[in-house]
Amino acid sequence: MAVAPSANDLAQGASTAEGEAQGEFGTAPNMGDGGEATGDGEGAEARLKKKKSEPRLIVPFSSEEIDEAVRQAFDLLAKEVEREEYDNGKVEYWKTLLEDHLVRVISNSNQPFKFTFYVSVCQNSGDAMHISLGAFYENSYDGYMTGHWENDDVIVDVVVMAFSIQ
Repeated sequence: MAVAPSANDLAQGASTAEGEAQGEFGTAPNMGDGGEATGDGEGAEARLKKKKSEPRLIVPFSSEEIDEAVRQAFDLLAKEVEREEYDNGKVEYWKTLLEDHLVRVISNSNQPFKFTFYVSVCQNSGDAMHISLGAFYENSYDGYMTGHWENDDVIVDVVVMAFSIQ
């Protein structure tokens, strides 16, 4: 019968059996691109230290250019729906209009980020709408921005998240 290692054993690097993975705070074998142990003798910590020592320019996320892209997308949408009432059959077209514009403008922004975005289009009926999105990112250079547009018939919310690729 095997005895589970204590938190102190895990912190010191003890394992329960040869080749067995350690607990939640233990270490994993050195993995190559294919997911196998590489056996090259260079552990993850050494590679991380090497990577961190390489000079990098960390650019903080600035949403000014993205804010402008969202405003332009809302202007496009306003022209499409200004004389129309909410039509469920046109929601997919309106979302695609916004998404295509955002992808085109953001991909041409030459910023060192990967972007994800969320677009919500719904009828303005007076009912409450709740949106929840979550992300784990580094506050010093990743970020997000939100945009809201509505008229008497349509409500649109956009969230753009930027994750540094540096």
